[in-house]
Amino acid sequence: MLTIVESGNAQVAITSEPILGQGVEQGIWGEPFYNVPQELGPYAFSTLNVRADSITEDPGTVERFTRAMQRALTYVDEDRAGAFEVAREEFPTIDPAVLQATVDRSYDDELWEFSGIVTPAAIDTAFSVVRASGALDDADAPVQYADVVDMSFMERTGAVGG
Repeated sequence: MLTIVESGNAQVAITSEPILGQGVEQGIWGEPFYNVPQELGPYAFSTLNVRADSITEDPGTVERFTRAMQRALTYVDEDRAGAFEVAREEFPTIDPAVLQATVDRSYDDELWEFSGIVTPAAIDTAFSVVRASGALDDADAPVQYADVVDMSFMERTGAVGG
């Protein structure tokens, strides 16, 4: 993305962090001008997807993974400095100032749902986006929240009413 916009072959880019922050730092583009959750409401920006057969054949691993993710989300929610250190380990070649701006922007833009909950409203927004783009044509049998989201493992972590 950086090279395409910098070379003048594109005027707009759809990207995410940390590429977004690198582009801002390098003067290739300015700060983001569109924020999906702010414009459209709750949005499942990034989710973890697990095959149905993994859930049925190896629920123990799915549950342990879910618990680990919940602990990670809690950590990132409660310790911004710690989140930055994790990001530094994950992206060691990115300038620390750019990485700090990336982390700060992610918090400021409320990109993360720290509870780990994927709400029906967030999925409805996602469905609207993919339907409008033509990527999902389900007019005859609309996909429902329960068809694609299983929060039972999150419920076991205590994150959802259980």
